[in-house]
Amino acid sequence: MIKGKCHCGNVTYQHSADAQYQFVCQCIDCQKLSAGCQLAAAVFPKEGFQFEGEVQTYEYPGGSGKPIMMSFCPKCGTSLYAVPTAFDKVVIRAGTYDNPEDFKPVKVIHPDEQQHWQRGFEI
Repeated sequence: MIKGKCHCGNVTYQHSADAQYQFVCQCIDCQKLSAGCQLAAAVFPKEGFQFEGEVQTYEYPGGSGKPIMMSFCPKCGTSLYAVPTAFDKVVIRAGTYDNPEDFKPVKVIHPDEQQHWQRGFEI
């Protein structure tokens, strides 16, 4: 079971199923939506997803041309999950997991759109 919450704890969620696909996306849209250089997320069936608390929803066009409904906490602004209308799934933002060890991405998508300063960056 995956559990998580927003930054302020106003919204919590859980999902009883295992993730069907886990990824990191570096496209320009995901950079803006995450306010960072990539979006880390996991795809789950909608069935089994539960949340508590008030969320607001932002609609934007997905790659399919159909809307994606992104839900976030109205108090702290944390993006929690999205529901693409093109398919019957929920895409949960991995940065909101209670246990970060639960996120195991299998692919980086759109690496060609990463920021120039990310390329070859090492600490």
